[in-house]
Amino acid sequence: MDWKKMVGTWGIAIVVGFYTTFVLQALWNWFAVQAFGAPHISYWMAYGFVLTLRLILDEPPFEKQEIYGRLEHLVNACIPEEKREVLNEELLEEGKGFPARLGGAIFGQAVGLTLTLAIGWAVHTFLV
Repeated sequence: MDWKKMVGTWGIAIVVGFYTTFVLQALWNWFAVQAFGAPHISYWMAYGFVLTLRLILDEPPFEKQEIYGRLEHLVNACIPEEKREVLNEELLEEGKGFPARLGGAIFGQAVGLTLTLAIGWAVHTFLV
């Protein structure tokens, strides 16, 4: 992957991460404070909470690497030698679209967060 695209994608992911924190803080202060008698939280407290949740809930990367490594060995054992070059070319071509797919996933996450925030705001404003 082109390093400029990678840095740009990483930067957008960071911005979406900060936006996630904003959405969490708003929802927490709108609902958890009243429902659970919890204190209001600051933006940076919410950011720490997001980091903690990611640490607890994300899968360790070494497990994915091990699974993908095993899968690669299994696939290599099944592909006839005369078809490997064609498959490698197809995989390289498919890999060129990875930044767009990753960007689309990040954009989708931002849209989902915005919808969550909008619904939370409407519930907080009109129904609570």
